[in-house]
Amino acid sequence: AAAFLDRISEFALRLSPDGRSLQYVNSHTTDLLGWSRGEVEQFSPWWPRLLSDASASALFELLKSSAHANSDNISRPTLRLDAKTSGGLHVPLDVHSIFYSDESSLLLARSPLSRDSVEEILRQTQARFRSIVDSLSINLVLKAHDGRRIYANRAYLELRQQSLADIVG
Repeated sequence: AAAFLDRISEFALRLSPDGRSLQYVNSHTTDLLGWSRGEVEQFSPWWPRLLSDASASALFELLKSSAHANSDNISRPTLRLDAKTSGGLHVPLDVHSIFYSDESSLLLARSPLSRDSVEEILRQTQARFRSIVDSLSINLVLKAHDGRRIYANRAYLELRQQSLADIVG
């Protein structure tokens, strides 16, 4: 299921049936919101970091009412969520489908923003992240899952007397 969710170009969250536990978030969602999957998996509770208070309340109410009232295990709600990026920006998400099972609920949503708007949000989020990380006095290197270095902060580069281009890859 995880591989399938990563291939779809929508926002996908797999939640516990009551929505209180985040079981999986696809890469499209983490890419736009600027969080890594590892960070998101550590959020407990998850909703204060990813949703506005009003959106979280509306989602929990929808999950509670729809799961019990829906015999075919799917609902097609009209719900706009206000998602939060790692940079503190807000992104609208239109929930269009929720699939229910005994083990989880799968929420699918789309952003009504244009691709250019989404890319601008991502650029702003990445710039804010780099600004914060570069201001740290500790040496910091970020690595991809396969071990490749993908970023190093200013303190690390100055200590090693290298450029970012020298260490990335």
